[in-house]
Amino acid sequence: MTRFIQKYGKKKLICFSMIVIVATLAIVYGIWYKMEQDYKQSILDKISITWSEDSTVECGAKNVDYKSFVAESYGEVTVPKSNLDTSKVGKIKVIYIASLQGYSKEFPLEITIVDTTAPKIQLAKDKITLNVGSKYDPKNNVKVTDLADGEIKNFKISGDVEYDTVGNYTLTVIASDKAGNQSTKDFIISIEDEESNPTVSHQPANNNSSATKNPQSNNSQSQQHQPNPSPQPQPDPETPPACDDTKWKQIGNSGYVSRSWDEANTWGMNNTPEGYLYGVFPVHDECGGQGWTVDFEKQN
Repeated sequence: MTRFIQKYGKKKLICFSMIVIVATLAIVYGIWYKMEQDYKQSILDKISITWSEDSTVECGAKNVDYKSFVAESYGEVTVPKSNLDTSKVGKIKVIYIASLQGYSKEFPLEITIVDTTAPKIQLAKDKITLNVGSKYDPKNNVKVTDLADGEIKNFKISGDVEYDTVGNYTLTVIASDKAGNQSTKDFIISIEDEESNPTVSHQPANNNSSATKNPQSNNSQSQQHQPNPSPQPQPDPETPPACDDTKWKQIGNSGYVSRSWDEANTWGMNNTPEGYLYGVFPVHDECGGQGWTVDFEKQN
């Protein structure tokens, strides 16, 4: 060492020593950092989340439980803090975080918002009573809402009402949403005559048609009674014309009608023109019997 100091000087010795120390520290830090990274990676490799098979949520659902999508996990799972927006159909990506021994790892999940609920049909009245000759728009009795689409205004009403003819007419509301869910509901329009409750008149009894009592004579004669006359025959009421169950009040633009929904549906599948959709709707004959008709609608 003395020779080294004599040959190179004390300052050079100090510099050399500093270089050795720094190099040693760098080597030690590098070894420690490598070991730390290997350990961290080993922990991260263990952290995992296994998702449930079903990651769908019904449109309009509230207070969705994020934990319900986790089947298994290794590490402590932190679920998203924001509420899931289920107001629209589609896919939403959310981030879960799993932690273990101070290390964390992100796991993305794609949740699908679906609409499998049919529209809700609300009727102002189940039965509407009108006078003969009145005019009325049946749609004023109907309001249709859907969880995904909001208020639906392009619903259909199947059935006819003859406003000039007394009777009860059944109308069917048919509503579909964009997801293809469909619901139906019936209501009745009753057409009545303004004088639908006439007072029944009876012929006044004459002197000969009532039993009379002769005044008692001074000779204590027995009371005499006249026999009741036979009732006069009443004319038979007019028999209303028989209804025709082969005539339909309203049918679809296909012209096809069946008493069976299955037959109408099969016919619609086999005869729908290209570029059109078909629907099966209830109809009624003149006797009130129900059938099913096929209606075609051009695709948008």
